[in-house]
Amino acid sequence: MVLINWLCAVGDKLRIIQVTQGEAPKKPDKITTRTVRLSDLATEIQAGQVKALADRPDDLSIPFSAVFEAAGLKPQPHGWSIEKLRDLLRTEAFKGLDRTAVQKALVEKLALEKVPVEDLVKDAMARDKVLDTFEDRARQIMRERTDARNVDAEDQQDHAELQQWHQWHGRKVDFEKEMAWAIGYLLDRPVISVDQDAP
Repeated sequence: MVLINWLCAVGDKLRIIQVTQGEAPKKPDKITTRTVRLSDLATEIQAGQVKALADRPDDLSIPFSAVFEAAGLKPQPHGWSIEKLRDLLRTEAFKGLDRTAVQKALVEKLALEKVPVEDLVKDAMARDKVLDTFEDRARQIMRERTDARNVDAEDQQDHAELQQWHQWHGRKVDFEKEMAWAIGYLLDRPVISVDQDAP
């Protein structure tokens, strides 16, 4: 230690070493983590209203937003939803970033806007549940109509309904994939069911 002090003193006199007091190393920002059970995030939906909507003759042309509204899903006061998260992730600001950078930017943005991650997970799970409930009822209604007509499977009306069904189911799968992709940046396990097999 004496040698270091002597070298510093000589270096200072010769003006080749400048001794300063170093700042204390900055502590890394603390990331707060929480453990939340998925069962605690499950949202009650108005399943009866969703099924009643699926009973209508034009049931498959109803936009998803109307189905969500019938289920009683309301916007959060902070204005965030899984759809807003998805849209944000599709912006230029996030394109080209690796997963870690996207997650960091998301956590910072959500913290800045005081949006609990749990709210987004709840929203995604509720929308998934609503679409599954609607699908189950619409499938049942479609089968009942086909059985009631008691016609050949090649009937033109059955073919048109089946085609409409496959289109609707494709839209549902695409929507579920988008939700799963977006929420996947906030969770380490899947919470959205994506049924890719057309019924």
